[in-house]
Amino acid sequence: MRAAEASGNGSQGMILIVVLWAVSLMTLTVVAISALSQKSLSLAGAETDRARSELALEAGVAAAQALIMAKKPEDRVFFNGVPVMIDLGGGRLAELSIRDASGLLDLNRAEPVLVELFLKKSVEDPKAGAILLKAISELRPDPKDEAQKSGGNDAVSNPQPLQSFQQQPGTTGQGTSQATGQVQSTPSQRNETPPAPFIAAFGQLYGLPDVPDTVLDKLLPLITLYSSQGGKVNPLAAPDAVLRAIPGFSDRELKAFETARQRKQWQTPEINAILGSFEKFMAITEPRTFAVSVRLVQGPGIIAGSRLVTSILSDATGKEAFQVMAWSW
Repeated sequence: MRAAEASGNGSQGMILIVVLWAVSLMTLTVVAISALSQKSLSLAGAETDRARSELALEAGVAAAQALIMAKKPEDRVFFNGVPVMIDLGGGRLAELSIRDASGLLDLNRAEPVLVELFLKKSVEDPKAGAILLKAISELRPDPKDEAQKSGGNDAVSNPQPLQSFQQQPGTTGQGTSQATGQVQSTPSQRNETPPAPFIAAFGQLYGLPDVPDTVLDKLLPLITLYSSQGGKVNPLAAPDAVLRAIPGFSDRELKAFETARQRKQWQTPEINAILGSFEKFMAITEPRTFAVSVRLVQGPGIIAGSRLVTSILSDATGKEAFQVMAWSW
């Protein structure tokens, strides 16, 4: 009798262990499924926020295009990258900056001596600067080849004065100067698309031996690969670091252009005299290419701090207002 009871107790104990094991396994399964569901929901939420952020950044670029179009052609030369806050709707705020791309140093088209002086003044490590200069010199197009490609008529290689984009007093509506009898070219008559650059992306400069990425990161806000006046700098839109790299440029000239920006007036004898003295390195023409930066600040459903940098080209063909030349997320 005792043996039978002992056998029964043993069986019940085994069944209890199996039941507890099954319950534990089911609990672990439920916990795992719950964790997986939470992770999936979190990933889905993050992906949704990322998609919203991308759309918000693209909306910022569209807002930049609208701001550019709202400006008179003669006023677009003053886009110098000063950030402004814009409301993208739904409580979403972004910081937007627009700069005439000719205000930056065009690595593809600027005078070699200007590129060299800029790197010497902007790169603290002489060895890294020399390596960068050598790489840029080997990658950038030869000016003679550029002239042959453009046929001498390209707007990028031969920038037109800002006045020629407007009907000035003393000219006819047909674009013929009554004073000179010469036909003035119009945007629709010129090829506004810059020649394809040899340095197609800044990524070509990253990974050079003995050139830390931090060096290029510091230069990026000051350089470009696209501009609309043959590599000449627009001093009204240029950062001080770019202007100070121009040979012979002094604080006096810098102050003159600061005053011109503040007054929104550059057609003065003083400015014209400075432009004449530095005509090899700078010019003021109607901008065609713009560097746009958008940074999300705050708002529901977006990732604050997300940033988009792009270069856009004003399209004179009438097919579309702007062409996007480069994106950098």
